[in-house]
Amino acid sequence: MKNASKMCIRPPAIEESKLEQKLAEQLRKGEKTVVPPRPQQKKYARHHKYPRYDRRPLAYVTNFMDKTVSLIEIPTRSKILDISVGSYPYGIDISSDQRFIYVSNMGDNSLSVICTRINQVVHTIHLNTVSFPAARPNGVKVSPDGRFVYVANETSHNLSVVDAKHMQVVTVVDLPDGSAPVQLDISNDGRLAFVTLRDCESKNVAVVDLKVNLPIKYINVGFGPVGIAAARRNPLVLTTSSYNYSLSTINTILAESSPNDIALGIGVYWDVVFNRSDRIAYVSDYADGANCVKMVDVFSHQQIGKIIVGKLPKGMALSADGRFLVVCNAGDNTVSIIDTSSSQVMYTILAGTWPQYAVILN
Repeated sequence: MKNASKMCIRPPAIEESKLEQKLAEQLRKGEKTVVPPRPQQKKYARHHKYPRYDRRPLAYVTNFMDKTVSLIEIPTRSKILDISVGSYPYGIDISSDQRFIYVSNMGDNSLSVICTRINQVVHTIHLNTVSFPAARPNGVKVSPDGRFVYVANETSHNLSVVDAKHMQVVTVVDLPDGSAPVQLDISNDGRLAFVTLRDCESKNVAVVDLKVNLPIKYINVGFGPVGIAAARRNPLVLTTSSYNYSLSTINTILAESSPNDIALGIGVYWDVVFNRSDRIAYVSDYADGANCVKMVDVFSHQQIGKIIVGKLPKGMALSADGRFLVVCNAGDNTVSIIDTSSSQVMYTILAGTWPQYAVILN
């Protein structure tokens, strides 16, 4: 064929569907085109094996006498669940990805691992073994990278180092005999742990190098330190004392305490928590009849306020946005929820028996 390349071959006609023919006829007549509705697809409800609690933040509170951890939904002001754990649950912390919560159980020297997706214990780690002894576990802290969990053991005078992936103790950090380590916090870079030693007369805070799991220094902050908190923006650690009526300060770069404490007046000071800017510290006063949380301006070293809470306040936790402060009131089995913007208790929620410490799932 001549000039075949220039020839256009018309494709065979495609028969129009009845719907297309109807639409074309309407267009020719100038009628309004009506597009038929799409057929409704049947919706199937999503069923979850475990209930989901999405009204965050959620507070998890250890109940020392109940062998439980209470799950409290802060926006709805209600306790929605009690999670069974080990005997005499005490310390608690949450992983940085917020997938797991770790609870120390004093009564059976164990560590309960709670999965926050299903709110059940998924593993129990036995801390006291032949190779790595542990007795009366207290404070719990997860490393910033989530690889290890550190537990302060009061009567075996050491720290248990738990591999979070394999869920087993891999070593212990020995501390002085009779020192009674109770609480700890970790520097923001994950390099150092600061541990309060309640029964040491002079060397009251142990500084542990977490790269080698060895104590490298001891700092004198006065007898009987309990609570401890490391600032996230500044090289500062604060410790409370059940005997000294003040807050002690430690410079984390120098690993030295300041000779000047922050005076708080008569009281039994238990826990300490920084606000988001590290400018204000909240301190729970465990003294009988005090029933308060004191507010301290860290920059000016002055008490700037006092918030009345429940009876015998102990552990505290701050939400990630800094809006809510959760206070465990051991004396009346309640949790106080403080609005930090107004420095007032918004509401009080019944927890379990003898609540100790809390963490928040944001």
